[in-house]
Amino acid sequence: MNDLIKIEQTQINGAEVNSVNSRHIYEYLEIDTAYTTWFNRTVDKYGFEENMDFIPILKESNGGRPEKIFIVTMDMAKELCMVSNTEKGKEVRKYFIQIEKQANKPLSLEDLLQANMKMISDLQNKVVTLEDKVTQDKPKVAFADAITGTTSHIDFETFAKALYDTEGIKMGRNKLMAWFRNNKYLTSKNKPYQVMLDRGLMSLKEGSYVNQATQELVTYTQPRITGKGQMYFTNKLLDEVTI
Repeated sequence: MNDLIKIEQTQINGAEVNSVNSRHIYEYLEIDTAYTTWFNRTVDKYGFEENMDFIPILKESNGGRPEKIFIVTMDMAKELCMVSNTEKGKEVRKYFIQIEKQANKPLSLEDLLQANMKMISDLQNKVVTLEDKVTQDKPKVAFADAITGTTSHIDFETFAKALYDTEGIKMGRNKLMAWFRNNKYLTSKNKPYQVMLDRGLMSLKEGSYVNQATQELVTYTQPRITGKGQMYFTNKLLDEVTI
C-alpha cells in the first residue's frame, strides 16, 4: 500500500499539505473509464475546486506528449475512494485515515528526545558553518592590502614571507608546511587534501626539469596557495599562532 498510494507534500491553496497523485488512486481502484474523464466527471459531480482541492500538473511520459495529472488533497483523496463504493476504495480510505491519525498522534518522550537531538545537531552544524565563514571573511587589512587584486597562486616560501612582512608571523617555509600537515591541509607527502582543492584554497602546479646526471625529463607537482586560501590560512594562523 505504501508504494501504491504515495503521500507527498505539495503546495495547494498557499500551503504545504499532504497530497496524493490521483492517478495512483485511479490505478489502484482499477477504474474502467479513462483517467481524465473519470477525474473531470467526479469534480463536476461533487463540486471539487481547482487550487483548493486539487492542482493540475504536466508530467513527462515515456516518449510521448506530457500527461496531465491531478494532485489532490488528502480530504479529496478520501472522498474519491469513498464515492467509488468498492472494497478497494474503502481499504484505501481507511489507509489514508490511519496515516493522518499517525501524523496527528502526540509524540512520545523518546520521539521528542530524538527530535530535540536532531534540532541540536542541525544547529551545531549551522554554527560550525557560520564560524567557518566568519573565519574566512574576517577582515585582515594589512594582508588584504598586500594581495589586493591578485588571483595568483603562490608557493609556501612566498606565503611565509608575506605572513612575516604583513602580520609578523615568523615561521619559515618548512615550519609553515609542518603546520599545514599537522592541521590536515597537506598530506605527509606535502600534497593538498582533495577538500582543499575542491574549496579553492589550494592548487597544484606541475613542473619539470632535466636530470643532469641521466638527462631524463623529471616531472613534479608543487602545492600552491590560492588568493582565497591566502586569506583563509592567514586568519587561521592569527587565531592559533603566538606572534
